[in-house]
Amino acid sequence: MKGKSILLALSGSQQSRYATEVCWDLAPRLGATITAHHVVDSHSAWEFLGHNQPGFLKSERYLNAYQSLCKSLFCLGEELAESYTSEAKKRSVDDVCIVDEGCPTEEICKRALNHKLVVIGHKPFQSSAEKSEASQLQTNSPLDIDPSHCGGKFMRLSIAEALCRDCPRPLMIVQDQCPGWTSMTIIISMDHINEIFINSCLDMAAVLGLPPVLL
Repeated sequence: MKGKSILLALSGSQQSRYATEVCWDLAPRLGATITAHHVVDSHSAWEFLGHNQPGFLKSERYLNAYQSLCKSLFCLGEELAESYTSEAKKRSVDDVCIVDEGCPTEEICKRALNHKLVVIGHKPFQSSAEKSEASQLQTNSPLDIDPSHCGGKFMRLSIAEALCRDCPRPLMIVQDQCPGWTSMTIIISMDHINEIFINSCLDMAAVLGLPPVLL
């Protein structure tokens, strides 16, 4: 992994901030550069607003709304990139920030081919009891809606979950703040021993100076 690049899937979430902190910590140890990558999700925006056949309104009304939404998303993406770049300058890390447009999973997978490791933040699943407890502590905003309860075409995997299936490179998912690691446990199945996976884990353990345990 020495001299290679880490691809950071960047978004505005708290979990993405945690993932960024992990990358900033790892890069100097690995001798790696960081490519922060934000994707403007025009794919989902069109699924939300687009209609192949007009109903009560003309298609151009939805097209105009789609273009306006994408413009707003691009503005947010540029602000996010500027904010990331500003804070990254305070770190002694060689990095660059890129903003793409399209389906996030597809665009991340394309960029991943030129990197050694992909890192993404992911909001952990909350049970009904945990959600009920959290709702007593704070008032939910419109942005806290769980898409799995919305039905229809928006019942989908998260980007991190989709990358678990499609990502062509090793994927690290960060769900919370990560203290410095003191050990590494490598979990494998005797039914399918992946030598590339094991060697990659041992390589990272050696670089980080961690004692690996094979389970």
